Amino acid sequence: MGMIVVGPKGVPRAILEKLSLTFKQIMETANFKDLLAKLDIPYDYKDAKQMEKDMPAECEWFEPYLKKIGAKRQD
Repeated sequence: MGMIVVGPKGVPRAILEKLSLTFKQIMETANFKDLLAKLDIPYDYKDAKQMEKDMPAECEWFEPYLKKIGAKRQD
């Protein structure tokens, strides 16, 4: 189980970089990691470039399930 935070399409690169840095700083705090451990949620951080690289394969992996539950794509 995980959480993915995404923003609207077309956000300027400078803003994405600032948000990415802020989320990373928060996620690296002991308090945040302790909370994840208490909730039994694994820690994993990917920056925007890594997410862009990984998302096509992850979407393909989830596609059969999403079709089964009737999810519809919104662009």
